[in-house]
Amino acid sequence: MKDPWSDDELIIYATNSRRYGLHRSHTVNVPGGPSIVIPGHFTTDLSSVPRMLWWWAPPHGPYTPAAVLHDWLYASGIYSKRQADKWFHQHMLACGVRPTMARTKYIAVRLFGRRAWNKHRNRERG
Repeated sequence: MKDPWSDDELIIYATNSRRYGLHRSHTVNVPGGPSIVIPGHFTTDLSSVPRMLWWWAPPHGPYTPAAVLHDWLYASGIYSKRQADKWFHQHMLACGVRPTMARTKYIAVRLFGRRAWNKHRNRERG
């Protein structure tokens, strides 16, 4: 899958019905920002959308590269939640996601992503 913020192709594989892994590491070059390396075999659920809304926004789509980066940023905690969410929105737009869809997904992670963010932070402490 082509990622407009990367020179290499994003290759994912299904690990089970709701998880996906990266076939190899993937470098994302944030415009005006850092290069972020997502390690190979990192697992993600892609876009965390409740099943009842999959008709409108399935877990994978043109936003997949942005969702993988966002999941890695949440899991690693190397940047703030606010920054991760901002790059998620910008990356979706770069991937060609409709602005209304990108904005809706951005608002969703701003409002409801705290639980996932905290879950990763609790794992680090425990």
